[in-house]
Amino acid sequence: MRSADEQLLEGWLHFGAGSRGLSPSTVKHYRVSVRQFLNWLEAENLELATVQLVDMQRYTGEVLVRSGVSIRHRAVVTSALRGFCQWLVHTRQLRESPADLLMQPRRPRDLPMPIPMHHAEAMLNAPDLGTFAGVRDSAILHLLVGCGPRRSGISALNEEDLLFERDEHGAEVLTIRLTEKGKHPRYVPAPEETRLMLQAYLGHEELANYDRTVAPGTTVLFVNMRRRTVATCAEDYRLTDSGVNVIVKRYAAMCNVPDRFAHAHAFRHLYGQELAEHTEDLSVRSTLMGHADPKTTKLYDHVAARKLRRAAQGGSAFNRMTTRSTELRQALEAGRR
Repeated sequence: MRSADEQLLEGWLHFGAGSRGLSPSTVKHYRVSVRQFLNWLEAENLELATVQLVDMQRYTGEVLVRSGVSIRHRAVVTSALRGFCQWLVHTRQLRESPADLLMQPRRPRDLPMPIPMHHAEAMLNAPDLGTFAGVRDSAILHLLVGCGPRRSGISALNEEDLLFERDEHGAEVLTIRLTEKGKHPRYVPAPEETRLMLQAYLGHEELANYDRTVAPGTTVLFVNMRRRTVATCAEDYRLTDSGVNVIVKRYAAMCNVPDRFAHAHAFRHLYGQELAEHTEDLSVRSTLMGHADPKTTKLYDHVAARKLRRAAQGGSAFNRMTTRSTELRQALEAGRR
């Protein structure tokens, strides 16, 4: 890639991270996407200063499709190129953006795939609470089930994000401040089970072996135990995004959980499904899930199986009929009581 183009790319990414609050993950994906496009321009003997919409359409369509790039990733590439070109116009590197009319590839919305309840329950019971690692892992799994955070939200947690207070009856309750996409915090009430496991982790004597103080008033919450002997600063002790998934995969393997559920986001989907089962208010659910677009939250309505079953049974015409199967149904219901 041409060095001048590389400098422009890094300038845009620095602006995005500093002024627009792009997450490290987004910056990483955008860097790869735009860099590959700039490499393609160079291979085609095209200049960034004179690139046209038709060139970008050919790249995001024909070139990426022929390379086997998924619709989801092509959408990321399109967003990255739009943002990059708009910044070039803003900084007067281009007179107008050739990407403004670049169409996003249409992609189907995948339905969430929550981890089944019995698998989640087995994993919650799997950690060895006689060890520090087991207590830490149990706290993380309880947080996943109880609050539905993203991986980045777990790894970014500091001890100061655990907001302990007293309710109207004087009982201790916990609200967790999660900072994830866009770096906008959201406040999620934690179930009692999650509060208890987090307190067990915070009270464990081995936690004192880690220097977790990043700065005054900032203390890393979940520690990466593998970095203990090589850490040079408190931030080195922080559990990473990938470390969260390693923990989930470990207990999934122990409990024979299928691979399609062996990731942290499957627990987030479980959280969203349970909210859809028990909470009608879409704005409340969107707030708890941290969704900027309520349409994303509504996807969980399609996997709220118990709610659908209750609606189907309550609205069935059989409720107003007497047939040869009516007595059989009544007998079965009586047997369940």
